[in-house]
Amino acid sequence: MSKLQVETISHTNNTTGMTIDSSGRVATPVKPSFFVTGFQSSTTDFTTGGGTSTVNGVTPSSYALAFNYHNIHHNIGSHFVNATGRFTCPIAGVYLVTAHVGMTASSNYFGLSLFVTSNATDNLADVTCWSDTSTDHQPHSLHAHVNATAGQQFLMAYKTGYTNPRNESANAPYSSFGATFLG
Repeated sequence: MSKLQVETISHTNNTTGMTIDSSGRVATPVKPSFFVTGFQSSTTDFTTGGGTSTVNGVTPSSYALAFNYHNIHHNIGSHFVNATGRFTCPIAGVYLVTAHVGMTASSNYFGLSLFVTSNATDNLADVTCWSDTSTDHQPHSLHAHVNATAGQQFLMAYKTGYTNPRNESANAPYSSFGATFLG
């Protein structure tokens, strides 16, 4: 049996792709990933910030795009563009995509959705959750494993015509959006 003992794995251009510490923990410092909280803006015009009206060839209808997030906690590789609310996959593979809204602006119905593939429908997205009419401000969370191609986009949106999520800067923890390349 062979044993490979290294501390760093690098590309031929010396870009470090992986390190292994003395405890055996593996770090991949350039793995595409982003996590943002507290969207400050939303619009039904998906062309905002230089985006297009479609995402992965689907034109969302009856949705508002969340963008201009208050806190960008990390954006490894700069593949998330805050002005458009979109993450563009730099490499093909499996991604974990998450979205959450913790408080809505009224007690009406609320719908949270992720547009992540070309199989989305214009009015239901790829993954959607709904609340009932309640003053309890029930949290909404979505998670998806997406086998994406390079150039595929992810965005978080909510249904218009119902209640809106809270978006003031002071309430930054009430919404989040993120994705991480798994491999």
